Amino acid sequence: MFTAVANNNQALIYDSLYLDLNAADYIGKLSSPLNVGTNLQDVYTGYANNTEVTSGSIALSADLGYFDFVAANQTGSQMRMNQNITGRTFLISSSWTFQWWGWWDVISGRDVCLFAQGNFANNNGLHIQARNSKLQFAMFNSDLTSTANLTTGVWRHFACVFQNGSQFGFRKTIYFNGVQDSTQTFATAYGGGDVGDPFAIGTNIWGGTIGQGASAYDGKIGEVQIYGRALNASEVFQNYQATKNKYNIFT
Repeated sequence: MFTAVANNNQALIYDSLYLDLNAADYIGKLSSPLNVGTNLQDVYTGYANNTEVTSGSIALSADLGYFDFVAANQTGSQMRMNQNITGRTFLISSSWTFQWWGWWDVISGRDVCLFAQGNFANNNGLHIQARNSKLQFAMFNSDLTSTANLTTGVWRHFACVFQNGSQFGFRKTIYFNGVQDSTQTFATAYGGGDVGDPFAIGTNIWGGTIGQGASAYDGKIGEVQIYGRALNASEVFQNYQATKNKYNIFT
């Protein structure tokens, strides 16, 4: 069941915030690297053990805060979210927004998957990934691809917004640095895959197989926010503005 988090008048929008995974929250609290079995509690929303390192190891920066994923092979490093926090029911029952600060170290010729959930079936395999140097917001044969290219070695703010079909016709929108890049309305909703399919960060995990169909992510993530509603364009831009100063020193 989705539980909204109230807005507490900070610059970052907190209305309907469902997950706030911010690397800076763990500096001085967890040692680096974060090895398999490390649990990360969402400091803002207070959910216990909502994200766990389940493959490889993930370095935690000692300065401004970011998770450094290393893809030594197709499996790479991975986190999984607790199904009680972000699971199938949440994904198929509402509009939602994923946003994150990312730095790509490598964009290979293979698909490079950052977020994944579901399975190998039409409209049931959520995967947000790099494909041919573009960002792809995909649900398996229901895919939106960015107009702009991804670039390595630079921090960038990304947002993928899904608007529920009952009101909006299953609309996907991609934003780069707070500005709309591409948008399209699709005929079919996201099915969510099989009940209990985990949500993974860092590799694909369709059908329970780590790395299936795509290469692992090789890069950095500063923070991930997931909202239980579709943020509008001005809200996405507000969140970019609210957090960009932290990452400007990297660009």
